Amino acid sequence: MLRSFPGRLVRSDLAREIVGPAYDALRPTQRAEHARRHERSFLRVTRSPPDLPDATEEELLLANRTALASLLAEEAFSSPEHGLFLYELGRDGHRQTGIVAELPIEAAADGRILRHELTRTERVAVMSRHLDVVRAWSSPIAVTYRADRDIDALVTELSARPPALDLPDHYRVDQRVWRVTDTDEIAAVSEAFRRQVVYIIDGHHRLDAALHHGGSTGILVTLFPHDQIRMRSFHRAVTDVDGDTLLAAAEAHPLEPGTSPEPSAPGEIGIWASGRWHRGRLPEATGSMLVDQLDVSRLQDGLFAPVLGLTDPRTDARLHHLPASAGVRSVELAAGNGVGVLVHPMPVDDLFAVADAGHVMPPKSTSFEPKARSGVILRLLDD
Repeated sequence: MLRSFPGRLVRSDLAREIVGPAYDALRPTQRAEHARRHERSFLRVTRSPPDLPDATEEELLLANRTALASLLAEEAFSSPEHGLFLYELGRDGHRQTGIVAELPIEAAADGRILRHELTRTERVAVMSRHLDVVRAWSSPIAVTYRADRDIDALVTELSARPPALDLPDHYRVDQRVWRVTDTDEIAAVSEAFRRQVVYIIDGHHRLDAALHHGGSTGILVTLFPHDQIRMRSFHRAVTDVDGDTLLAAAEAHPLEPGTSPEPSAPGEIGIWASGRWHRGRLPEATGSMLVDQLDVSRLQDGLFAPVLGLTDPRTDARLHHLPASAGVRSVELAAGNGVGVLVHPMPVDDLFAVADAGHVMPPKSTSFEPKARSGVILRLLDD
């Protein structure tokens, strides 16, 4: 299933200028400011409508394509070479090493790539148009697989050599990359994954965009063993709603100043409403299946839909998703006069069980940290 691809690696001497912070950890105004201050930043290539609100879709995509063309013109990336990459990310003492490769498009339809989330239609359309016009991948879909000793041994062996890129403490993340081009080594890694099923942990929208785009290329992914990933939450903000109604339904009580609003256990939620944080409880599940028991489902089915009237999380423009890495303050700002909700991270075993059963959760139910950064590894669709 896993295969090599013609990948380009960012130049070591330009990496600190080109590779930026995680896209979704910044608000649109922060991304715009970062792009303004860093002319080589890859965030100039991955801009979306909120980053350039005064531009038309065509103007935005052309600006992204021009930014990429500028980087290619100064040879900011290596020449394309068929192979794989090992990509290690470290933060706060945690280390995880993934394999960057392509998976065939058909793997998403035949049960080898399992998903567990719905996507938001408008976001998929934007990403698909980006692929059409910019014609580049540099934000691999993050997938996980059940840890395997043989794969661990291969990764350990291949990463024992000096890395092709060493980028320590860059936006609080240590990054190292090894290029694998030996045909025997590629074959050994590919064979090790022949019977593996992989699970999306971040990138459902990118997957749907790739499927919508079609084309002859595969799906760019980073594959992490499940025992190395740290699951995080996607928090919610809902604008133009009455926060008091949600507080009453969740039986919430105000938190003392300085108390962390982050939930400490499943079933708890932190609620931002009326200018302060509260601690509340989720209602009991509305169904008997595992997916119904999850916090994200209890939040949607028990509070958002019946209390706030938010019945379709795929299309309702009032709903905003913010990764835990963006910080609690980002939830407050996004909520405005509405409400913000912090949810507890989902265990990876629950993700496996939901995906294996073929069930789906609301959009943006899972996240993990640290994430692969855009602008490190580049796959041009025309290479």
